[in-house]
Amino acid sequence: MKRIASILILALLGCAASAQAPDVSPKIPIQVRSLFIDSPELPMRARLDIIHSMVGKSYPLGEIGTHVLQAVRDDGFAAATVTSVQLSKVMKTGNSESADVFIQLHTGALFHLQKIGFDHASVFPIEKLRAQFAIQDGALFNATAIGKGLDNLKNLYAGKGYTSFGAIPKLKYDDAQHTVVLTIDLNEGPKSGSGK
Repeated sequence: MKRIASILILALLGCAASAQAPDVSPKIPIQVRSLFIDSPELPMRARLDIIHSMVGKSYPLGEIGTHVLQAVRDDGFAAATVTSVQLSKVMKTGNSESADVFIQLHTGALFHLQKIGFDHASVFPIEKLRAQFAIQDGALFNATAIGKGLDNLKNLYAGKGYTSFGAIPKLKYDDAQHTVVLTIDLNEGPKSGSGK
């Protein structure tokens, strides 16, 4: 069964997590004292890498789940979702707060990138556009590599004077094959007078 999802880059990197923390200001970053990830599917290596990268660092409350989600999407879990973020033992010291963090995560299956395609491309050859993405066809899905590739596209077009360039990534999941096709709908816009 195939599932089609059109996702803007913010949604690609976003998180639909519910945060539960009484008396915690959303504006004050929370230092992660300890992190527990409840996810039977997540490999121990990935779990330990995430914990190691986050413990001792501070994040706004709404971004804690987003950081975990980004990390698992970089490991190939393209359809992962964070279902809840809970804080316990919140401690306030002056203007800072720290807490133990509990995250429920559903990783789903590992997905590989089948291919990257481009719609409405006319300024550059497709090969040049594809070269902006440092992820090979067949590799594990990696949200950060895709985000960087989109930034590279923007810079490529801006360098030629297409300052109003826009790109909308669309993901098409194949749940049976565990692959993702990324199609990028380009709005090249007009060329400004400052392009090379």
